[in-house]
Amino acid sequence: MDAWPLIRSMVPDAKLMIVGEGNDKRRLQKGLRPNGWRVSNFFGRISDVERNRMYRSSRLLFILPSKKVWTGRSRSSELGLPVLAWPHVTDELFPRGTGAVIAKDLSRKSIAESAVPVLRDGQHAALLGRASLARVTRSF
Repeated sequence: MDAWPLIRSMVPDAKLMIVGEGNDKRRLQKGLRPNGWRVSNFFGRISDVERNRMYRSSRLLFILPSKKVWTGRSRSSELGLPVLAWPHVTDELFPRGTGAVIAKDLSRKSIAESAVPVLRDGQHAALLGRASLARVTRSF
């Protein structure tokens, strides 16, 4: 959330959609209003069909740091969508070359530097998405 104003300054037509019902829901909703975003940017729990439609219309999926155990499979990968994640997430879930954009850390600058090239370049996003899908296809 903190990186979003910086990302939008570099990619003005980028859109933020928050989907899910995780532990961070309330914190994320509170973060919307001070930054001028409507709560309508937060979709909460939605059907698998709607989630997949939203993912397919996206260029990049952010994976929030989580204490949950990753299984190595991601819905975004199944749909050919690249993800932005952090080293501790990607080591297990997305080894290098498998469709992940890796931010050095959780700082606004690092997240923006990692996200902006993908958001600006649809061909690059598609290439990463195909690598992500290939990983899931090979591994699962």
